[in-house]
Amino acid sequence: MRVAIIGAGAIGSYIGGRLAEAGHTVGLLGRAPYVARVRSRGLVLVENGVERTIRDVVVSERIEDLVQAMEGLEAAIVTTKAYDTESSCLLLRPYLQRGLERVLLIQNGVGGDEIATALLDRDVLVSGVITQVVSVREVGRYTVRGRRGGLALAPDAAGAAAGVRTFGEALRGAGLRCREYGDYRAIKWSKLLLNILANAVPAIVDLSPEEVYRDDALYALELAAYREALAVMRRAGVRPVGLPGYPVPAMAFLLGHAPAGVLRPLMQRMVGGARGGKKPSLQLDIERGRGESEVTFLNGAVAREALACGVPAPANEAIAEVLTALVQGARRREEFRHAPDVLVAEAERRGWRR
Repeated sequence: MRVAIIGAGAIGSYIGGRLAEAGHTVGLLGRAPYVARVRSRGLVLVENGVERTIRDVVVSERIEDLVQAMEGLEAAIVTTKAYDTESSCLLLRPYLQRGLERVLLIQNGVGGDEIATALLDRDVLVSGVITQVVSVREVGRYTVRGRRGGLALAPDAAGAAAGVRTFGEALRGAGLRCREYGDYRAIKWSKLLLNILANAVPAIVDLSPEEVYRDDALYALELAAYREALAVMRRAGVRPVGLPGYPVPAMAFLLGHAPAGVLRPLMQRMVGGARGGKKPSLQLDIERGRGESEVTFLNGAVAREALACGVPAPANEAIAEVLTALVQGARRREEFRHAPDVLVAEAERRGWRR
């Protein structure tokens, strides 16, 4: 298979490197420092303490050059942030009439698939999430943490089922854990239930997840946001599904029904284990000054769906609106840094009560 990875960061490099090792022709689309590093020293993956250098990949900053060097394009895997979905799909759209038969969208959050289906033929689009933790050592060098994670794939339309099978076979052939599902909404919302835990709130108040969970008010806000997401899923008719390495339905039942005091130490262990010592992604994004945030597709998606379903979600609404304002520079970070009461007051103004 000739496959292009659009968004060659940690996840894209991990998947692309594994596919290349399995004998597929892989092109990695990345920024200039990434392209220069991989061309000169190869793509480096560190797994289980073993470092491997993968040189049999094509890298480029331009999609046109990438496809030319690969001598055509049959498939693409998009691993960008959800807010880059539109630009990624616009890059790929011209190739739908020139050999591109299937596109796999591997992203966090809810809403990216709908953007993609508006730009690409829905029958070629496969939806995916990944639960494997991959961290950046340096540009072009990545560490794969733990062994329990994997990929979940589902068709965005009935006609994409063949694409699910094709990608699934290729990924499993590359040694990756990969499960196939029938409903893309189920895997995306189930991954959202993992992603919203101790992610946006630490980014807003500039505290670690451990510090957030030690604060009574912030812990209550976190649990409220999670339970709002569950209520929205119930109203929308989406049931949680187990993802590779994560029994999401059991977690959802526990976090939805157990007393808050009993849950607190459990949630602290869950979040620490899932992140493998990494800072939450939304906190990294705001520290890097990217100007955009996936909170729009996480807590923001819960708030939007809640409005559409007629379900109150003041905790998610406040979290999404505040973090978006901080990222866009509409509010100052110093206003919320180490100031839980300020964030709690924002949620209370929207109707949240402890």
